[in-house]
Amino acid sequence: MSKADFARKYGSQMANAEIQLIAELNRRGIYGFITQYAFSFDPQVDLVHGTTVDFYFPKHKLCVFLDGVPHLKLRQEIRDERVTKALTRRGFKVIRIEYEVPITKRKIKEIVDFIEKELNRNEREG
Repeated sequence: MSKADFARKYGSQMANAEIQLIAELNRRGIYGFITQYAFSFDPQVDLVHGTTVDFYFPKHKLCVFLDGVPHLKLRQEIRDERVTKALTRRGFKVIRIEYEVPITKRKIKEIVDFIEKELNRNEREG
């Protein structure tokens, strides 16, 4: 599937890095993930209402966030920390991957290598 096909399928709100990551995951035969998965939280407990996970692997309870430049702002960093804690308290493994725009093919491959290792480790620990 071309980048344009991905953009049409997954919508304009999805970052180019996410589209490239989907393509690389599919190229390697890594499936079973949901993109832009929404979680709701109790704001009195978690101090945040909810979040949208970039890549959620339900079988592995793995949440992957691609954090670009907007995530470097203090307010966003605080929110990201609250989201990570809320998901971790619920038994999810959270991975946050920082990247710069434009993202390189090499960086995409490194990210997928890391995700693949995490999924394989999760399978072994079962």
